[in-house]
Amino acid sequence: MDGRPGHEKQTAGLLQGIEEVFNLRASGAPKLVSNFAVTTISLPEDLPWLQDQWRSKQQCPHLLIGAGRAVQWNMLRTRWLLGGKTVLLMKPSLPLFLFDLILLPEHDSAPKRPNIERTTGMLSPILDGDKDASKGIILLGGVNKHFHWDDDVVAKRVLQLTGSMPEVTWQVSDSPRTPITLQAKLSLPKNAHFVHWQDTEEGWLSGQLATSKYVWVSADSASMLYEALSHGGSVGVIELVPFTAKNKLVRGLAGLLEQGFVGRSSHGSLAQQKLAANTLAEHRRCAQLILDRWFAEEST
Repeated sequence: MDGRPGHEKQTAGLLQGIEEVFNLRASGAPKLVSNFAVTTISLPEDLPWLQDQWRSKQQCPHLLIGAGRAVQWNMLRTRWLLGGKTVLLMKPSLPLFLFDLILLPEHDSAPKRPNIERTTGMLSPILDGDKDASKGIILLGGVNKHFHWDDDVVAKRVLQLTGSMPEVTWQVSDSPRTPITLQAKLSLPKNAHFVHWQDTEEGWLSGQLATSKYVWVSADSASMLYEALSHGGSVGVIELVPFTAKNKLVRGLAGLLEQGFVGRSSHGSLAQQKLAANTLAEHRRCAQLILDRWFAEEST
């Protein structure tokens, strides 16, 4: 772990997928190792402990999972000294061939290689819950390098979306990138209220996504968009004007729109749009791939 919430969420998603595969494997399928233990190494504070492991070789891991530039060299050195397979959940800053497996979102450009597995967005842990048709959430990003952000435009679209479904109670939440000027420009109807990201507790977003039937996410917030799709429900994107037509988030959105996974803010309420009923489960698919590739045994 490198301390960045987005990176840690990806790692937690894959670990949850591994646990789910263990719990859901059917009898008669290839046998997997019967249990696993996880050691979390937080960098840089745990680096002295890790260096001690390199010298003493007390622990020899089978699998090394991480995301972030800060963890890459340490993963590789651990594999060299202690063994194990390296799984990186991002496009590395180091040469691609150095890692055993790279889980890479489809919108990130990279050559086709045997050690690269394309994923539909970023992995994240999933919280189960029953969808409430009277509950919706709107998640807003902010200033970024991929899309033009305009407080007035976003505020107008939020008003339209909350007003288009008055039977739904909406929560409108910002994020660390959201300009502080936006809140003053939001004019919300009676069925909506604003939630500042600093007023939420850890796990709040996952809890809301687990139970909200309707979710809107601004186009710049790729991680929240894919997390919403992983939780199911009806998900739409609040459209923004891109800086260029070929940036990676635009490519990712184009694929989701083509497959009918997400609705558009310009096409009316989510209840009016015909969306694919599929729920992403990339965390489980990638976990199954890893376990089948390296840890499966023939059934006896």
